[in-house]
Amino acid sequence: MDHSVKAMNSHRKVAFSRLFNRHRFENSELECLFRRYILRVQHASITSAVALFVVLTAAMATASFIKVQAPTLSNLYHSLHCGVFVILFIVLCTRSIEDLYLNYVCYTIIFFCTAFCVVALPVSFGLVYPQFEDMQHVEVEGVWQIVFSTFVVYSMLPLRTWVAISYGVLLSCLHTIISVVVMDSELRLLTQWQQVAANIIILLSVNLVGIFIHNLTEEGQRRAFLDTRDCIAARLEMEDENEKLERLLLSVLPQHVAIEMKADIMSPVEGQFHKIYIQKHENVSILFADIVGFTNLSSQCSSQDLVRLLNELFGRFDQLANDNRCLRIKILGDCYYCVSGLPEPCRDHARNAVEMGLDMIDAIASVVEATDVELNMRVGIHTGRVLCGVLGLRKWQYDVWSNDVTLANNMEAGGEAGRVHITQSTLDYLRQEYEVEAGMGHLRNQYLRENNISTYFIIPPPNRRKPHLFNTLNVRNNMLTGGGKRKPSFKMVSNMVIQLLHSIKFSMEVPFSNMTQQPVEMQKTLQTKKQLNGDIGPLKMSERF
Repeated sequence: MDHSVKAMNSHRKVAFSRLFNRHRFENSELECLFRRYILRVQHASITSAVALFVVLTAAMATASFIKVQAPTLSNLYHSLHCGVFVILFIVLCTRSIEDLYLNYVCYTIIFFCTAFCVVALPVSFGLVYPQFEDMQHVEVEGVWQIVFSTFVVYSMLPLRTWVAISYGVLLSCLHTIISVVVMDSELRLLTQWQQVAANIIILLSVNLVGIFIHNLTEEGQRRAFLDTRDCIAARLEMEDENEKLERLLLSVLPQHVAIEMKADIMSPVEGQFHKIYIQKHENVSILFADIVGFTNLSSQCSSQDLVRLLNELFGRFDQLANDNRCLRIKILGDCYYCVSGLPEPCRDHARNAVEMGLDMIDAIASVVEATDVELNMRVGIHTGRVLCGVLGLRKWQYDVWSNDVTLANNMEAGGEAGRVHITQSTLDYLRQEYEVEAGMGHLRNQYLRENNISTYFIIPPPNRRKPHLFNTLNVRNNMLTGGGKRKPSFKMVSNMVIQLLHSIKFSMEVPFSNMTQQPVEMQKTLQTKKQLNGDIGPLKMSERF
């Protein structure tokens, strides 16, 4: 779309549109943005015009007082003009007003320039001075003032074309009319018509030159504005894309690893071999959790419904991990495991892991209460040391390794549904905060039996369970038809589970949902881009003018 010239459908307005709105943008928002831009750019030009009039009026007032040695309309006005423009110059130099109000400053300058020219016209305004009784007005009076003011308005003030042309033409016509009337009243028109014709030629020439300069200046300013807008829009778009890439990177890797890898990628490559991001951490608690009964339930559904439900469920588990200061490591099918104490050491890592396991069991229990579906969580926790880092050159994978990780995995496999299964090492870090009972994990898992691992079950406090708003939705009534209970389909169950999960007010987003939802900062950036673009796409240079 061509936005350089405002289209006029009426043939009667074609001439005026070419004269006054030749370069006007079609979009009104873009035109308003350009006016604000040009006021900011020409701030120094407006200040220079004010300073020029300060020097000129001060010199003329001083010369008039020295020559006449009496107050006259001319020297009094020049003194007033000089004083007002000194104040205006100080305000402009200190930037006490916003650039948005510079338009009013320009109209103030036009008003005083008009008065400056009117005072110099060849007419006495009914004022008679004794020392000038015998002097007659001549046709050239006020010509240079009009030429000077008109040229300043055309070349130094960021006014619209029709305003500048109207100012120059009206002043020229006013001077010509007054000159003709004065000379006709004094019967000198036939003898001095050459002077009037010369004045008309001078005034016409200065207006033509001013229009030419103003036209070239505005065209260059509009080109610079469009180039600046395109640069800013490209920069905002680049920042937007960089933010999306960074968010995508943070969805794959933990923040501390992503920051380090990003810094290494941007720095020059040193050495021949790929850097390995491996760190060792002591005193961390590893949690493994598996959804019991999900395998049988998934046999009744399609792969799309299964992935959709897993995505919602594990998205809420990520929120629980964030609330309990745990770092989610990986999701393997319906197995979820995380670590507390990474990347920053934490004294309460064991307690955080236990709370995480209990919260996951509560979440699944709430789903069971609402849907009558046989699901449960089996949680195993062990405390020890781990090696964590990123492997791979193309598809990066963040993971943790150690014998303690293997033990935590077997603690989950040797646990019971609905119970948090911990080792003696984890129990030592809990400092008797929870009641426990013997877990007998060696009876259910060969690895625990071969390594003689003592295990325990956490006995949750009776009032620790957190409300999840599930009991307020009355979803059980939706599963009853004709007074009897029917077996729900997986699609019905998954839809109800997702509805229940969305009824909880979590502060974190579902995984990858942030790729379609824009954060507040990005919305501000896009709003700024729309203001820069004026809700328009980028323009080609040939289409701009």
